[in-house]
Amino acid sequence: MTEFGVAYDDDSLLVVDKPQGLPTAGGKSESLCDLVFARRPELAAVEGFRRGEGGLLNRLDNDTGGLVLFAKTTEAFSFYAKAMKGGWVVKEYLAVVHGVPGTGGGEIAFPIGHSAKSKRRMLVADGRRGVRGQARAALTSWRLLTSRPPYSLLAVTIAKGLRHQIRVHLAASGLPIVGDKLYNTKGSADAVNHHLLYCRLVRFPTPDGKTRNAATVVPFQEAWNA
Repeated sequence: MTEFGVAYDDDSLLVVDKPQGLPTAGGKSESLCDLVFARRPELAAVEGFRRGEGGLLNRLDNDTGGLVLFAKTTEAFSFYAKAMKGGWVVKEYLAVVHGVPGTGGGEIAFPIGHSAKSKRRMLVADGRRGVRGQARAALTSWRLLTSRPPYSLLAVTIAKGLRHQIRVHLAASGLPIVGDKLYNTKGSADAVNHHLLYCRLVRFPTPDGKTRNAATVVPFQEAWNA
């Protein structure tokens, strides 16, 4: 059985470290929700966003690893769902990208929508055809940590996250994530098992008015630093 780590645990919230390659929820294969509920069955009884997902508050793509939040009670779920909608839950990721940015950081604010041609893809809505339905506003902040041409290591921060937001925004900015076979035209040639994107830190309010952090170690950072 796949294992997951625990990054934070209190009376209202559990933050776990999802391994790369593991679905967050649903599907026919084993998921993070299956693993968490097997160890903490009371979390499955929480009334959350979807039936069968209990207190699950956020999702990560299968290939993306890192921190996922579970509310422990229905009341806690309501609190944290509101906090996430308000942008008060901030998540920081590490990403290894193709390219060396010309500045030390910046913001990407392209609106994002679903592709009209592919159910798997999201697109930057730049006025051209191809987006299905209404595009939504999205903001991604990034800063350059180090570069090893032709690659760079970025810290990427989002508050409200859309599906594939970081992957789409970085690719549209000429900094596609290493190993991302969906949005990186060079990704199929990268010798990695999973794309190099990992949620390493979450900052969140608590029901008693405090601010807490949960953090984890990024598996590919050691190789980058070596």
